[in-house]
Amino acid sequence: MAALAGAAAGCGSSGSGSGGHGGTTSSATDGGYHYPGVRARVAVLQLVLDTGQPTDQPVGPDMVVGGTVVYNAGFQTWFGTGGNGTLSPSSHVSLADEAVKAQALIGQVPKLAAAGAAHAVIASELLDAGLIAGSDLPGALDASGKVTAGPAVESWYTAHASQPLAKGSSVSLSDEAARIVAEIEKSGS
Repeated sequence: MAALAGAAAGCGSSGSGSGGHGGTTSSATDGGYHYPGVRARVAVLQLVLDTGQPTDQPVGPDMVVGGTVVYNAGFQTWFGTGGNGTLSPSSHVSLADEAVKAQALIGQVPKLAAAGAAHAVIASELLDAGLIAGSDLPGALDASGKVTAGPAVESWYTAHASQPLAKGSSVSLSDEAARIVAEIEKSGS
């Protein structure tokens, strides 16, 4: 199997689509953190960094604390332009575009378990980064080639949970899933 990696997530201001709230609320003080798209953006950048993929722009020291991406003004500013970078050198998918996919999966919580959303986000990011192939995810892709949460993703995740996200990464799929679940749960989905 190809080495594993990933990243991306999108957000907007209100309504449906990539800017939707997903049933959550927000305030002026949290900068929109409760929006699924914001959490998806954090998850995507986290995965890009954890797979050792380069970013188009340097990541500020205030954006990563103890190895974990934090949502703050520095992150918001960075993602405004850094989100245009790709998931990996071999990928044509931007972080922002991947964030939209991750947002759709995260937005399914609580109907979908947070862990199930996290596993699907990881699979989607690794696939779009070119770190795994569609053939590594039998039955997990819809007709358009997008990863769908469900038994096929869970089977793939279970088989690879202890493996590193990508060659040379010290972060396993299960470590990354725990980080994504923490992002989802801290927002109160």
